[in-house]
Amino acid sequence: MIVIKQINFRIPMEMDSQIEELSEKFGLSRSEIIRQALTLYFKIIGDLDKLTNIRELSKEEIQITQENIRDVHFINLDSFNISIVISNSSSGGIGPKIHDQVSVDGEVVGSIIARTALIKMLSISAEPTTVLLNFSNEMEETGRNIIQGVNTECKKIGINNVVVGHSEENIKTCQTGVSITAIGLLETNQLIQPEIKKGDKVFCIGHPSVGEDILNMKLPQIEDIKLLQKNKSIKKIIPVGHPGIKKEINNHLSNTELTIQWKNTDIDLNLSAGPTSAVIAITKPKLKQKQIEKRSRIPITEIGKVK
Repeated sequence: MIVIKQINFRIPMEMDSQIEELSEKFGLSRSEIIRQALTLYFKIIGDLDKLTNIRELSKEEIQITQENIRDVHFINLDSFNISIVISNSSSGGIGPKIHDQVSVDGEVVGSIIARTALIKMLSISAEPTTVLLNFSNEMEETGRNIIQGVNTECKKIGINNVVVGHSEENIKTCQTGVSITAIGLLETNQLIQPEIKKGDKVFCIGHPSVGEDILNMKLPQIEDIKLLQKNKSIKKIIPVGHPGIKKEINNHLSNTELTIQWKNTDIDLNLSAGPTSAVIAITKPKLKQKQIEKRSRIPITEIGKVK
């Protein structure tokens, strides 16, 4: 049983306006906004203190920059070589509601959407610490089932802090809608990854699929990404979303003169990979497919090489 204690404190007027804005935006009370903000703060500072002494921080010393890499956002605390990493995902029309286009249990929806957001973060070697969840449906029973699926994925990497924000309790809904945000930490120098060069190989892990097809496919799991990260011959891991494999790689190489020589395979390079139903691995030239298969439980296909 959680014991609630009332406290009073003073805050700047600007912060008070921000709390009010968030309260109106998400339909939460001011107290709930403050409670969730403190929950996130304590979690982030707790992990931050493992890497630097929080008592040494001062407002004047902190230098902050921000950047996006694909759809992952970084808030870089440059003075301390720490980045707060934010990734997200959403789902609509998939679930147990009467007008959902893909009919599936809410727990499955939660599991799939959680692994999508977490894989984005794990693929860049960040450490997820907190997950935030919002629904466009009622908490009972749709929300509860989705939370179960999210918790299943979070427990795989030791995340116990799942913050549930807004649910729709005023309007009866006929389709499932959910959004998820993952927050984590990364030592900023880990953003510097090995340079991609001519001759590097390109592998597809999993198989691009979308809609009902994903229910019958072996999807890349959190465990698969963690195992791939341990292979020093893998230079880059790129989760594939709705743009498809070809666009994802072309976007990644857009600032270089490199291109891909594609192999003739049964992989559809243009098909949406939905909720990360496929992951790209760019590797050193000498790495063989069998060496990757030892660390994966899902289909792997060599689809090209860098030229």
